[in-house]
Amino acid sequence: MAHKTKIGETIYEITGGRTKIGDTAYEIIGGKTKIGDTVYDISFGANIENGFDGVTVSLYNVCQQTPHYVNDTFFILPHSYTYGDPYWSKDGKTWTKIQPYNQNDGVLSSIVYGNGVYVIGGLQIGRYSYDLTTWTTCTNWSTSTNVRSGNVVFGNGIFLRGTCAQASSYYQYSTDGITWTSANLPASSYGSEGFGPIYFTNGKFFVAGRSGGSSTRKILTSTNGTSWSVVGTFTDSSNVDSPIVYGNGVYVQMTAQYAYSSTNGTTWTQTLLEQYASGSTTVPVNPMNPSAGTTTVTMYSYYHDHSNIVYANGMFVSGKTCSTDGKTWNNSKITYPFSAGAASTASTATAGYPSSANLGVANDYFVVSEYANIYKTAPLHYAFSTDCVNWTTGEFPFPVTTATTVSYTGPWSKIIYGNDIYLAVELGTNRIETDPYCGSGAVAIIE
Repeated sequence: MAHKTKIGETIYEITGGRTKIGDTAYEIIGGKTKIGDTVYDISFGANIENGFDGVTVSLYNVCQQTPHYVNDTFFILPHSYTYGDPYWSKDGKTWTKIQPYNQNDGVLSSIVYGNGVYVIGGLQIGRYSYDLTTWTTCTNWSTSTNVRSGNVVFGNGIFLRGTCAQASSYYQYSTDGITWTSANLPASSYGSEGFGPIYFTNGKFFVAGRSGGSSTRKILTSTNGTSWSVVGTFTDSSNVDSPIVYGNGVYVQMTAQYAYSSTNGTTWTQTLLEQYASGSTTVPVNPMNPSAGTTTVTMYSYYHDHSNIVYANGMFVSGKTCSTDGKTWNNSKITYPFSAGAASTASTATAGYPSSANLGVANDYFVVSEYANIYKTAPLHYAFSTDCVNWTTGEFPFPVTTATTVSYTGPWSKIIYGNDIYLAVELGTNRIETDPYCGSGAVAIIE
């Protein structure tokens, strides 16, 4: 059922994430339409506060899967070398397996749609389809170790994939998603760690060169996907980048130690992230003179994992830090509703913590799934918030599977939103079932 906004006795359609009243489109914030200083409820659609009723469907060989929503379609893609089959669905209930696919095809890490064609990208294979039914292998899809990325992006009429390769500037592009051409980023822009993934955000392609031992990091941009310019050079030894997101008129990307921001995509500012005291250790006062004794020093770490970043409701969030402008970061505002610390591997443990990868945005809500790295014998939790401070929590469906007298669930993916549906995937229960791969996984929706 489609989302609509009711104002008085009149029902208004929601299009493109905004309520259309006459010729004016009003912003939706936190699941409500804001007009002036008044907010109106959105009705006749999915309400995350209602929670998951239970498992909607069980799918064979679903394990370590990632859900995606592209062009009004849900996809479940395997991100493990050995586990999982790919599926697609329009309603989250009826799923169709994508064929051909076998375990030797490996990781399928992305799905995009552009120029009338779907393209699934993997390390070993790329396939395209016009109708979701017939999937054909892409032409000249490189499996070279120089293109160690299945990450495919589409923008400005062109598809790109790459690079994530050590000491390589190699990437590929295609105008039709079918036939791929190899190219190189400017060789002077990378060091021993090559480049990170290519991203497309707000009309521009971006990629960052990872310097490795030289500690020099460069940011490159392009509008056509073939001509690239270096737009920033910084000292940063990080070799893990977050995606680049856009909001509040600012592009933002995170590394382990720094935030990078730009208002135009060409002039970038580097901001050192705040550290916190993570413990202490004893060290010699003078390593060359043991008789000088020892002293206690404080060890510092950076706040949480910055490999992911999301934007909603005027705020960038990465790990436990947040910002409205990409320059000033608040490390004390973000509070998550789950237990902190490393998740136990014991099957009876129920406490988890929010993994950065499980933080997302669904229908203008920040959403986070409780992390678990093995099956659990009690429900796992999710939470949603408009500000990352005040959270409402719920339980994922339980049990997913019963083995002899034990009821259990595997970990769940982050929650995604599309077609007026909230959807999450249970990431397989292979640790108990005897199937050589994963046995069954589950999909749950809120509609």
